[in-house]
Amino acid sequence: MIGVDFGGTRIKLGRVVDNRSVETTVVHTQAASGPSEILDLIAESVLKLEARPEAVGFAIPGVVSPKGLCWRLPNVPGFEGLNLAEELRGRIDCRVVVENDATTAALAELHLGHGRRYSSFLVLTLGTGIGGGLVNRLS
Repeated sequence: MIGVDFGGTRIKLGRVVDNRSVETTVVHTQAASGPSEILDLIAESVLKLEARPEAVGFAIPGVVSPKGLCWRLPNVPGFEGLNLAEELRGRIDCRVVVENDATTAALAELHLGHGRRYSSFLVLTLGTGIGGGLVNRLS
């Protein structure tokens, strides 16, 4: 699986190699080039990391529907109304899941990080913008 973090200035991609190490790459977002060119760049970068990925997790700094439709992307114009999951799936031919980047950070902490020790916590993301993910497992 490939993980993609779509930021306002950089797009970071990574994959776990042999269940031990992480291989990463970073490309500049080139926000002025438009959605189609940016999605082409992401697809090309994914395929450089893995020629036939099983799946891609795509984290965006905006509001996304459960089916991958971008409702709002505040720091990169032109993506509103695009189904990002469908667009990427058509370029790389594998399963694509899209979620808000702060939500994915909170889920990672919940399952793999310090969040495992707490019944509730808040994750703040700071980059081109500010985001947050809240986990509350209180009964």
